[in-house]
Amino acid sequence: MSKICSETDSEVELNKEEQGDTEIDLKNPDHACHAVDSLDSTIGSSYSLCGLTQKSTITSETLLSELSVHKVKRIERYAYEAGDDRYKSKSKSKSKENPSTDSVDPASKKEADAIALREEAISETLTTIKKSLKVDLCFVLDCTGSMSSYIDAAKNCIQQVVEHMEQINPTIKLWVGFCGYRDHCDGSDRIQILDFTDSYSIFKSYLSDKVKATGGGDAPEDVLGGLDAAIDKMKWTHRTRVLLHLGDAPPHGRRFTNKYDAYPDGDPNGLTAESVLEKIQSEEILYYFGKITSLTDKMIDVFRDIIGEFLIFDLNVDGEDPKALTTKLFEAVCSSITSSVILTSSEAENIYRRKRKNLEKDPQKPAEWDTLPTETGKLLHYRFPKTIADIKNPYYFTKPNLVIKKFTYKRAPKPFSSGSERYAYFALNLTREPAEEIIIKECVEIGKKANSLERYLEMIETSTIAYFLSKQFNAAAKLLDIKKKVNFLKPQALRHKDGGEVKVKDGGEVKVKDGGEVKVKDGGEVKDGGEVKDGGEVKDGGEVKDSEGDKEGSNIQCYTIEPMFHETFKRFNINNGIIKEYHSTLEAFAHFTYEQTKGYLVVYDLQGIEIDGQFLLTDPAIHCEDKLRFGKTNLGERGIKECFLANHKCGNVCEKLGLAKIGD
Repeated sequence: MSKICSETDSEVELNKEEQGDTEIDLKNPDHACHAVDSLDSTIGSSYSLCGLTQKSTITSETLLSELSVHKVKRIERYAYEAGDDRYKSKSKSKSKENPSTDSVDPASKKEADAIALREEAISETLTTIKKSLKVDLCFVLDCTGSMSSYIDAAKNCIQQVVEHMEQINPTIKLWVGFCGYRDHCDGSDRIQILDFTDSYSIFKSYLSDKVKATGGGDAPEDVLGGLDAAIDKMKWTHRTRVLLHLGDAPPHGRRFTNKYDAYPDGDPNGLTAESVLEKIQSEEILYYFGKITSLTDKMIDVFRDIIGEFLIFDLNVDGEDPKALTTKLFEAVCSSITSSVILTSSEAENIYRRKRKNLEKDPQKPAEWDTLPTETGKLLHYRFPKTIADIKNPYYFTKPNLVIKKFTYKRAPKPFSSGSERYAYFALNLTREPAEEIIIKECVEIGKKANSLERYLEMIETSTIAYFLSKQFNAAAKLLDIKKKVNFLKPQALRHKDGGEVKVKDGGEVKVKDGGEVKVKDGGEVKDGGEVKDGGEVKDGGEVKDSEGDKEGSNIQCYTIEPMFHETFKRFNINNGIIKEYHSTLEAFAHFTYEQTKGYLVVYDLQGIEIDGQFLLTDPAIHCEDKLRFGKTNLGERGIKECFLANHKCGNVCEKLGLAKIGD
């Protein structure tokens, strides 16, 4: 690492930035105030950090007590997420697998159990990822007279796709097949099939020698027959199943077209869009469409009503330029492959159920912000580390290094977007004048452990480390005249607590301890003289517990916040190792984090925008040797090896930085 900046150089730069905190510091009893911290000076003012100018005092003893049990809660959550029944049950029941040990184990035993459970979960995740990297890709093409150029483009682009995958995503293995369709008047030539093969020369030869653009009668074609044949007559054998449909005409039937149709009542063989697409869903085949003309617009609407959203690629080329068409199709094929691998690698469940769940949202900003309630909460972030030793030390990211302040905001009632981990909401930061548009993110899973403050602090810990390493990377890159910079938005967590009321039934008596006032949040109920603690429902004199069995009421909600991006947001690479859009600088940054920490961790899952000669990123993930850090997306040493090292090939930026060679 002769060309990489030293820790001392980085510390000087970070010390300058640390002098810019205005927030209240838990480590400093005098609550000293400083000037505002900022990102790189080349970032536009539209990406100022959320709410960093508001002064406040620390008043929440409940919040401080939450922070005191940070590590214990994390260990319990990791065990819970990995499936240990002791952490799922409301009672202190014993694990079926380990009946001699219950949920009140000493901390060391809990930690050992959590590590073992994490290792099992990591193995299952990596098995799912490996399966997802084997891809069946089927081209379903309208092969009537107007489609000659598209048949040629499919033939010509396949070699480019294969070479691109071998270069950028070598862990993906591809099997390719073909299903061509025409119309019912074309008899035995109506359907043509080449089953899946890993010989791309066979695929090209088949399209060259066997498939001709001919036939067709009226305006619609036998679209449903072609899709049905692709499902039933081809041998789909691998986990990731991609069907890329190219066509310039709709299916038969008045629900699809107003043009002349020999079969206005629909498919003469009784096929319906519902029967065909439900079969696609049950076989977990991911459907994509290459749009050529507006004649297929009604078909797209009908299909989306049945299976939900799917990617549509614009394949209309002025003048039918063969090179331009091949390039467009190449991009569509690569995008459909990587999008599908990302989807199938993240969950073992049915991919269409997951797509449906993630699409329950409202993509529009609220039309009337004034009608939404103003909310308040506490905003938290960590003081930035000074050395590599700090980021390797999990105890650095605890209460003494947290900064807390009050925060006022409004939030849209429904998310506008969702991923495998989080929902994203439009929101307004009201601590600024005028109010600033921001994004609030919430964990997709429900339940106290999934939405605990501890989990959100873990997210900002991840981003804080990424921020620290990006500063080191930029310092090293500047010395070597590497133009592009890597920056991360400053990570912050938001803790919000709702109000509520107490209801007493059946003459039950409410007891208040220490002269305090009893409040039961979210409509909680008191029965039979029970004693209320921290909200919730009491029965038979018992102690209040929320739905997960914890003493604290479920009225507390946590989020992360960040500025709103106005440019096109992209995922450049994914935690499973897949590169969605290759950039030598970003791949070199990931490599840099691995080498700079001496193999302790890799920062990956890089997403955000490219603006003003730099990448402005958010929500990274970390693979780390310590399995009890950085959440479920941390796949440990195996994640470093199998998801990053196995897929990384050094580019020119790696070479300029003098990083040790990883790939050939």
